[in-house]
Amino acid sequence: VWENNGVIQGVSGALNPGQGGGPPGGGGLLNDTGIDWCANGDTNFLDCAVVAGYPGQDGQHGRDVTDNDSDDGRAGFSFTKISNSGQLISSTATLGSGPEDWACTRDNVTGALWEVKTDNAEPDLRDKGWTYSWYDSDSPDGEPGTADGGRCATSGRCDTEKYVEDVNSQGLCGFTDWRMPTPAELAAVDIWQGWSISGFWRSVQDQPLLRIRFEPKEPRFAGPVFVLTDSRSASATEMAVDALRSSGRVTIVGERTAGQMLSQSFFDVAEGFVVSLPVADYYSFKHGRIEGAGVPVDISVVSEKALEKAKDLMQNHQ
Repeated sequence: VWENNGVIQGVSGALNPGQGGGPPGGGGLLNDTGIDWCANGDTNFLDCAVVAGYPGQDGQHGRDVTDNDSDDGRAGFSFTKISNSGQLISSTATLGSGPEDWACTRDNVTGALWEVKTDNAEPDLRDKGWTYSWYDSDSPDGEPGTADGGRCATSGRCDTEKYVEDVNSQGLCGFTDWRMPTPAELAAVDIWQGWSISGFWRSVQDQPLLRIRFEPKEPRFAGPVFVLTDSRSASATEMAVDALRSSGRVTIVGERTAGQMLSQSFFDVAEGFVVSLPVADYYSFKHGRIEGAGVPVDISVVSEKALEKAKDLMQNHQ
């Protein structure tokens, strides 16, 4: 959850969007992309200083160029730790339950204030291991979601609406108007980039929140692309399907995917046994949670006829 106004009031040096404070360029609605590399006709991740003939690239403009200071955040991002009592604290402060311990993080560019999950021996309300189903009794589309569909500290309180109520009742970091972030606000989260599966997996396990963006490599295929799916398309396949569909250049044909997108890790237990537990969940910017829902298709057809349908579409496109 994040604090409703995205502003810390009554704290020395606090950022108040539109009224100064924070680092140069602070108070904007969104962060820069964090992309500080450039590309030529066939290679990505190049030093922008040595790339000629490809002007106007993202990595040549914005905060990731003008304010690329890693002291408080990489590539133009800037963060400040906030205590349980709502005070600005040192970047070396550690997470804890004391009034001056770290509990929240302020995005100095957008003004957003984010809670930080806990990892105590005795799990509390904000423990990173709890899960919550999406639920909004006042949902404008008439689809409130699932009440109490997660696993959390208090039975009957394991959905997002009740979690926000419980966090506000604690006055976390001095505020009582916390809420769930919007898709636009989530877009301000730093982006994971790269092609290493092992590197991605380490980040998934280490970071409480990770935003992923897939950057296509050159040369790019300019023709129509059709991807076939069925109810057995699961796991990493679903992430790929969602990324391709979100690009706007790919048509998904067939059946909604399986909705089996949790990542798991193995943990040693007594007597030589191991237990497998989920450690990461995945949400699509356009379609919401993938686990239990799957990725929708553009053209729905039973899987046995998906290939034939895709061939017809390609012929008509020509």
